[in-house]
Amino acid sequence: MIHFFNFLRQKTITSASLLLLFGCGFVDAQTINYNGRDITLPLQVTENPKILKYNNNLNYNVWLLPSIGHPLPLLSDVTTFTEKTSGKNRFYIAEEVENFERGSLISAELRETYRPFITNLLLLTQNIDIAIEHTVECFRITYFTVDPWGNKTKATGSLFVPSNVSNPPLAMYQHGTILKKADAPSNKLNFLENISPNLDLSFSEAGIGVMAAGKGYVATLPDYLGMGSGDGYHPYVHARSEATAAIDLARAAKEFLGEDFLNFKKTFVFGYSQGGHAAVALNRELQTYHADEFNVLACAAGAGPYSMSEIMFEDLMSGRPHPNPFYFPYVLQSYNTVYNFDPDYSEIYIEEYIEILPQLVDGMITGNEANKQIPEVFIDVLQGSFLADIRGNKEHWLHHVLENNDVTNWVPENPLRLYHGADDKNIIIDNAYHARDVFKKQGAEDVEVIEPIPNGNHYTSAMPFMTQALEWFSSLD
Repeated sequence: MIHFFNFLRQKTITSASLLLLFGCGFVDAQTINYNGRDITLPLQVTENPKILKYNNNLNYNVWLLPSIGHPLPLLSDVTTFTEKTSGKNRFYIAEEVENFERGSLISAELRETYRPFITNLLLLTQNIDIAIEHTVECFRITYFTVDPWGNKTKATGSLFVPSNVSNPPLAMYQHGTILKKADAPSNKLNFLENISPNLDLSFSEAGIGVMAAGKGYVATLPDYLGMGSGDGYHPYVHARSEATAAIDLARAAKEFLGEDFLNFKKTFVFGYSQGGHAAVALNRELQTYHADEFNVLACAAGAGPYSMSEIMFEDLMSGRPHPNPFYFPYVLQSYNTVYNFDPDYSEIYIEEYIEILPQLVDGMITGNEANKQIPEVFIDVLQGSFLADIRGNKEHWLHHVLENNDVTNWVPENPLRLYHGADDKNIIIDNAYHARDVFKKQGAEDVEVIEPIPNGNHYTSAMPFMTQALEWFSSLD
């Protein structure tokens, strides 16, 4: 039986109840309507927008934001919130947040211009099978968006604009894992600076924006929160903020380019690695909350950790050596920053790693540098009691946090392709097959798994994914 706790009276009551917290004040608990399948919470009209947090176990004090049914933020005049019951105890708090316009432009700086002849020569030297047709201007955009809890924050990203294209479609690219804050794509727009004497290119993912714009799209590439010159720490693989940062960058781009220049009604979404997860999160956010503003024609996601709570968790628990062990403390640091479950890591890491690991993933060094100081079998740094608890207790806060960042709890209405290398040791291909099966079971009609090349790994599959995704988009445009 589902019941809710009355914080004010400190006792369990028969009908569900809600603690509303607006600003710093409390109001009386209110009755929640429950029909056996859905719960409906009454909310007050407020001066400012609001968010709703939930908690499945007050012993852990870990509060989460609903990923479905909860635009970020809820408008001030919203008076109800409805979601399907989880079949578990659930407790809610409502909070007010600052009222501001998401996606408002702070600045736009022209950084680079790429012309087809030179760019195609550069792509040819790297054996990248694509030819661009348009001159591309690259801008660094600074704009306002929301943090994971709906608060106003500053973020940066890149905008790539093709020349001589009327009413171009929008291509929203989500970049892969970057640990060092300064290595965000908006800081790496000059590819010529990254070419070695033997013509080997250290390829910034900003190049994907140039390729997309060179084919006639306006391309956006968010740094995500906390990267580039954005405020705060980067919430790595945090699904909602990966999506909201991308949406608000597109809005800032539209403000900069002009209302009539950019066509949101032809939107394509793609991304690789972390960006694969972020692309599916973005597709979900656009379809669920912004379908009146954006029309997603297709989504191509590559090598993403779509199932944080099952596939990625099980892979970690397997104890296999990992080529990039920094992924795991990066995730924990990210989620701890957002959800505040163990500020000093005393219950998670063995003593010798309590201080070291958070410093290695603070955004000041690269992933390769961090890897040198982290065991390849990451569970070796976890306390035995913590490891036993997360293995044996499915109600542990970690499982709820991971589930909150899965991106499979919706039904894609547009075509979705999940590209993945069969020999990917960074993010195993089981993620793609699991996501496809879950989507189809829920009623999705057009979801498929594609291997970009035979037996590809995380790195050799990346560029074939990029070119195949753009080719697919062109066939649908």
